[in-house]
Amino acid sequence: MRSNTNILWLPAWYPGKENFLNGDFTDRHARAISSKVNISVLYVSKDPALDPNRTCTEKEQTDGLTIYRGYYNTSAKGGIFARLHSLRLYFTLLFKLYNLAKIDQGSFQLVHVHISLRQGLLAQWLKWKHQIPYVITEQNSWFMPVGDQYYTRSPVLRTIIRSNFLNASAVHVVSASLGRALMQKFKFIKHFTVIPNVVDTTIFLPVHHPPEASNTFFCITSDVYHKNTDGILRAFAMYLKNGNKGLLVMAGPNYESLSVLATQLFVEQHVKFLGPISYQEVAQNMQAADALIFFTRYETFGCVLAEALCCGIPVIASKIAVLEENLKELENALFVEPENEADLAEKMEVFSSQQYLFVPKSIARQAHDKYQYSKVGEDFLKFYKTILGEL
Repeated sequence: MRSNTNILWLPAWYPGKENFLNGDFTDRHARAISSKVNISVLYVSKDPALDPNRTCTEKEQTDGLTIYRGYYNTSAKGGIFARLHSLRLYFTLLFKLYNLAKIDQGSFQLVHVHISLRQGLLAQWLKWKHQIPYVITEQNSWFMPVGDQYYTRSPVLRTIIRSNFLNASAVHVVSASLGRALMQKFKFIKHFTVIPNVVDTTIFLPVHHPPEASNTFFCITSDVYHKNTDGILRAFAMYLKNGNKGLLVMAGPNYESLSVLATQLFVEQHVKFLGPISYQEVAQNMQAADALIFFTRYETFGCVLAEALCCGIPVIASKIAVLEENLKELENALFVEPENEADLAEKMEVFSSQQYLFVPKSIARQAHDKYQYSKVGEDFLKFYKTILGEL
């Protein structure tokens, strides 16, 4: 039974016109909790298709979830005045969406900021002006020790981020590793709540595999440093050079340089590049694979990891603390020394000869119990109750 409580969501990342995958994990969190309380999402982003200085809004409504999107564009000219003008358009649209949501919903009992960035200033204003408390969900890898990109940001943005956390009533993170990293950055954070990302278990579920192993490895990533995608290709080349057979399926944008690398390594006939694919296509390719490769340098959670487990396929993953929270050696994973390509090649070979040790139905059952919508929705409801009491 859904409560009449109205929660205002202010995400920094959310699916929109330009990128339907941007912040898709935030959208899934919204859909998980919208079965329990009423969620109104406000999201503003640039749309280069608009004429300069033009704005537009749109509204999407499903049962328990209303999404208000605002789009704007500015002239291509740079400089401080252009940036200030862009900020003015952003916040003008954000407040316009807030007023539309207020007309629809009447009032809000809680504000939920997703990713502590500039939209958190609206949450702070609502707390000061209307005494509405707010909580923060953080998933940004800026705070992780390996990447540690927080201190490379502008002093103004760092001040906003710090202020957002300082005035929040509670902090939610998707992994304990991220929570500890935040406590290191902001000594005033004394507690955090861990709720994992959610997986659509009606899509990500195990399917029957033929008894013969095909040695198909899948990874979904883009050509960015922390995903170490080129390292996966070099390790796969080593694996093949050692006399093994297999197929590496790579999904995600920005793969052109990886395609060139595959040719240079003479493995192009054994690598399949899919480019950007839909959520459903990710599930289909996972279900067709024998294992997911997750050779990341750092993460805050790792959504693809949870999705693979829900499909019943094990993960060959970097042995880093955040991944160890959700993986167990020889039960649903093989661990690899981070950035050690030779070790990854060896573990791929070990998996090829011992994948019978992994039980897909058991892997999927445990993952479904942890990441499905109903479980994560209940976890968020408990989190909200710590601030609002009974809803």
